[in-house]
Amino acid sequence: MEDFRKLLDYFIMEAEKLTKILLFNIDIGVDLSSVKDDLANLERGYSFIRHPSNHRLDAMFKTVLVEACTCHNIGLSRDGQWNRSAITSYLRNTVVLEEMILGGIYIACGQLPRATELLSLETENSPSATRGIFIWNGYMIYIIRHHKSKRVTNREFYVVRFLPARLGMVLLKYLIIIRRLATLLRREQIGYPNLEQHNCQSQFLFQTYDKPWTSNRLTRVLKIATLHVWQ
Repeated sequence: MEDFRKLLDYFIMEAEKLTKILLFNIDIGVDLSSVKDDLANLERGYSFIRHPSNHRLDAMFKTVLVEACTCHNIGLSRDGQWNRSAITSYLRNTVVLEEMILGGIYIACGQLPRATELLSLETENSPSATRGIFIWNGYMIYIIRHHKSKRVTNREFYVVRFLPARLGMVLLKYLIIIRRLATLLRREQIGYPNLEQHNCQSQFLFQTYDKPWTSNRLTRVLKIATLHVWQ
């Protein structure tokens, strides 16, 4: 059991380190208890980031964006041009952070979820599905919906899982800043300045260019982590 706890500690500690790097060591001063959400809002494109009371989250994103472009040591731009090597490094670290978040969420919230259900979580409402990431009473939570009995009972079965506080903070910072900045950089990297021309980020929490990760990706993340922690 102690070894299993070490695995969770590994995911959270690595995620925290990467989050600090990807935020350029800026303390954005966000508190989960102050972030509002509307769990009943089914509007397309809605997530807690778009809640009217969370307007300061955009200010946090802009603060980090300015620092990202002006930081002399590791800035993403140089002499008015994008620093391609810095962008590549930032996006690479972002992917590793996403893998640490995936591993942490998978083992940190009680009974292990099905990989396919976890990898189908969406960060905002889409035309065909409602999001799976919420904030409730100062906690980051995710909700998985089971539809097997809906045809008979006309009801869905909901499983709600609460993230540990530290992992919840990592996911919050990732969603409000790092994910959005990475989306911007990917558009620039592939040469599509307009969102309408190319979708570099879908609603899926774990995805690459609009395609959700497969269970093989989760298996690989767990194998690498266990080799690092238990050997």
